[in-house]
Amino acid sequence: MRSIVFTFFAFLIIFPVIVFAQFGQNVEFLGKALVKGGPWQDVVVSGNYAYAVDIYGMVIIDVSDPDTLVLMSNLATPGSSGVLAVSGDYVYIGDEQYGLIVVNVSDPSYPQIVGYYQIGNVQVRSIFVQENLLYLAVRTWGLYVFDITSPASPILAGQYSSSNFDVHGVWVADTLAYIANWDFGLMVFNVVRLDSIYEITELELPGQMYDIFVQGNYAYVAARDSGMRIVDISNLNNLQEVGSYNLIPNHQARNIFVEDTVAFVAYTSAGLHLVNVSNPVSPVVISSITNQYVNGVFAVGSSVYLACSSDGLMSIDITNPASPQQRNQYRPPEGKIRSVYKNGNTAYATGDGTLLTTLDISDPQNPSVLYHWPLIGGNGIYVVVKDTLAFVTATSRGLYIVSVADPAAPSQLSVYDTPGWAKGLEVEGNYAYVADSDSGLRIIDVSNSQIPVEVGYYDSVYVDQVDVAGNNAYPVNINWGLYILDIADPVNPAKISELALSGWPCDIQVIGDLAFLACNDLAIINVANPTQPYLVNQVDYTGTPRAVFVEDNYAYCLTNYGLHVINVTDTNNLVEVGWYDLPGSGYDVFVENRTICVADYYDLEILQFNPPSSIDARGKKLLSKTFLYQNHPNPFNPSTIIEFELPQSGKLSLTIYNILGEEVDRISWESLPAGYHRYQWNGEGKASGIYIYQLESEQYVTSKKMLLLR
Repeated sequence: MRSIVFTFFAFLIIFPVIVFAQFGQNVEFLGKALVKGGPWQDVVVSGNYAYAVDIYGMVIIDVSDPDTLVLMSNLATPGSSGVLAVSGDYVYIGDEQYGLIVVNVSDPSYPQIVGYYQIGNVQVRSIFVQENLLYLAVRTWGLYVFDITSPASPILAGQYSSSNFDVHGVWVADTLAYIANWDFGLMVFNVVRLDSIYEITELELPGQMYDIFVQGNYAYVAARDSGMRIVDISNLNNLQEVGSYNLIPNHQARNIFVEDTVAFVAYTSAGLHLVNVSNPVSPVVISSITNQYVNGVFAVGSSVYLACSSDGLMSIDITNPASPQQRNQYRPPEGKIRSVYKNGNTAYATGDGTLLTTLDISDPQNPSVLYHWPLIGGNGIYVVVKDTLAFVTATSRGLYIVSVADPAAPSQLSVYDTPGWAKGLEVEGNYAYVADSDSGLRIIDVSNSQIPVEVGYYDSVYVDQVDVAGNNAYPVNINWGLYILDIADPVNPAKISELALSGWPCDIQVIGDLAFLACNDLAIINVANPTQPYLVNQVDYTGTPRAVFVEDNYAYCLTNYGLHVINVTDTNNLVEVGWYDLPGSGYDVFVENRTICVADYYDLEILQFNPPSSIDARGKKLLSKTFLYQNHPNPFNPSTIIEFELPQSGKLSLTIYNILGEEVDRISWESLPAGYHRYQWNGEGKASGIYIYQLESEQYVTSKKMLLLR
């Protein structure tokens, strides 16, 4: 028997990185809209509401009438949600970036994050709540036990870990904790004293354990490759497997729920199976629903609710278990939000499959959609609003000009098809300046909004984004840097100078003699003499740079991880005075009177910056550890580029895992020099889905998610 006791005090010494953290500083969340969904992971029903999590956050749905699912609210979480538990007015979410997140759901229409306990980049697999204690299964990190007497302030009360411990499922009954250990089987622990948790007994089971449900004298274990295993736990001195169900080899059992004599076994690629366990020795299949990829299942009364990978939340009628029938389904909208522009009380957003969405944000806590304009077969990339006109670039479609005199009823005035793929955009006076990728900068006369005419172009460089100030245009190339063009004569733009930059320059705003670029993650360029621009200062934060917006003395720098607010009063001494972690992957930011609109992969976030009364901030950060960029393209099929930077030479490994935590590929280097590196990973032959790529050096481990779509 492998029995190791870790005291709480020893845990504090061994794992000092476990700290209580916050999601932001001096930046307040106000509201959100245009919430999309990702692969759904888990579902719990309590009272009239179903609570489900996907990789971006939580959704609350009114299921008082199972035939009519009504969306109550969405809650974006800053990490990657995986599992949840409900107790009273609180939902506890296991998050793979933050650990434990506590949400007050006393008002289901407006859930609020009220507490959290940050563990780090870990894989949280299960949560169980018993009275005032919460048990968190954190894979190889072990079993964590929290005192949640005060839900908003969870206190770590105990922890157990050992070298052969890989906990996926946890169930607690009285003083016993039943653990589904990934590579071994069922383990039983005594949890009477949380400062001295110890193992009582164990039973090896075939396959790899994923989930556990205990009812009466039996433990029902979902074993990934060997289906449902049933263990008699009435005698702890003699645990015995008495029955099993696995009629579908080569499919993975992910989740299990037992109600009286029926076990509901969820398979990630073979749907839901209803199994009669009235005789645990001889379980018999009743029926199945095989056309779904099911990650989570919860049964109540005559209904069972499924958290499906791609189909959202599904309600199934099991009045007749032999013939289950789908009742209803809630599937969130698809598509990234790419760009946002605020004009008064209206926000304008573009995105995948969307030309333009207008929103009333007069009440920032409750933004509402006024109009949604789908774009079949295309994506809206960037939007600029001038008076009653919205200018939108749309991939291969070019420039759209839309009347927004009535934001609730926009109307198309014209389209100008540019020769390349339209990306960034600026509109000044009678001209629209389109960053047209490999076709360079296109200058379009829009004085007649119904008949736009291209009057000039500069196609010697690839252009991703552009800003205009006075007689100069400032296009940027993500792989090179900054160009400065003379556009005094729009018909004949001419290059004045160029400046190479490192750090993926992808957005720019010019104010006076300074150009602010989203570039590693903020670069400030002096352009007082356009023939000799030079770098003034540059700072780097975690993540890939995406956008920058400057208002007053603050630069709002957006990365794919979050928002950083930097005081730029003294450009030689840049100080971070605010930050906010985003739920998805930021794309664009717009600020007006310190109200911040963020186009995030997950939703449109509305935030408020509250400047500190004194400078008490994290300050300037330079690259001091291994840095892993987000892969691109993402999603991808079948190959993608993975890039990283090393602060010093050394040994390195890149490991690819599937969403179940299984290693699918590993690349190792005995010695790599410091600096920038890139690796092309080929997913040929791999299944569609989310993969984790993990970079491990001798001093640091970091990982990110990527999506393979066939």
